[in-house]
Amino acid sequence: MKKITITLTSFLFLFIIFGILNINALDRKPSDFDNITYIIGTHEFTIDMPMTTERIMLAAKTIEGDSEKDMIILYKNVEGEWINTITKKILSPSELPTTFNIQYTNTVSLNKAQDAPIEALVGVAPTSTANNDGKITGTTVQMEYKLKTSTEWKKILGSEITGLSTGTYQVRYAAKTGFNAGTSKEVTISPYVKSSDSTLNKIKINGIELLGFSMSTLTYDVELEAGTIVVPTIEVELTDIKATTLVTNATTLPGTTKIVVTAENRTKTTYTIKFTVKVIIVSAITVTGDGSATTIETNAGTLQMSALVGPSNASNKAVTWSVTNNTIATISTTGLLTAVTNGTVTV
Repeated sequence: MKKITITLTSFLFLFIIFGILNINALDRKPSDFDNITYIIGTHEFTIDMPMTTERIMLAAKTIEGDSEKDMIILYKNVEGEWINTITKKILSPSELPTTFNIQYTNTVSLNKAQDAPIEALVGVAPTSTANNDGKITGTTVQMEYKLKTSTEWKKILGSEITGLSTGTYQVRYAAKTGFNAGTSKEVTISPYVKSSDSTLNKIKINGIELLGFSMSTLTYDVELEAGTIVVPTIEVELTDIKATTLVTNATTLPGTTKIVVTAENRTKTTYTIKFTVKVIIVSAITVTGDGSATTIETNAGTLQMSALVGPSNASNKAVTWSVTNNTIATISTTGLLTAVTNGTVTV
């Protein structure tokens, strides 16, 4: 018998040979073989999925036989039909040998492929300009990942990968018994983008929230209680904590306070609060002479007049003194009435 040696090539990385059993030239009938079996000369191969002729030959290691017929591969398919894999012809029972002389029985397993992950993998951008805390969510512990430009695959330990820099990553199912590593799925982590949010979430005046506030409304008219003389204290709450504020208070009342909000990317928004003080209008003025006197009885005599302004909380109680006929009497800016000649005047 001649021995033909088949050189193993890189195809072998696809196979795991679970064992070779030398059964000392056991004669077996065609009906003794299970479906999905290959026979090459004196070698029997049972496998877990169809294989090409070339791969079977490469997996055979050595084939012993007396003629070229020993190199012909016969295949028993899932229907139990014997096929000549070279001619592709289905063989009838009469075309089969009565027995096969089997010297080696090999079980060959071909690793199955794995698809790309079907999970919703999401790349989350970093939260700062350092660009080093990005992440990928939706992962499982059955997966592995690497930066697209890297050759090193890393095991994934949970439902997300953290501490990632920006770039394109590949995620796939890791190899396992009977399965090759899966097709990778690309996930991109975009660079951090500075926030343009320069809005306020809240404004407080003297500790009380500004009524009717909206982050998109930039100007407010606020009427303060009558008599208010102290400019209110302003507190603000940012929508984005990475923004900054500058409050310029009114210097007097009525007056205007401005709040400038600067976003992380330097976008600016200005909120304006116009303060006024409520005015209480004078409703009555009562004028009386000193001691309730209503006459001056001496030549060029005087009488101090006084005015009672109502209501008592009127915004402006200042008075201006005047008489109806200054040829009869005159009155000073302080309300001192001086007689000029006899007659009657109204103060």
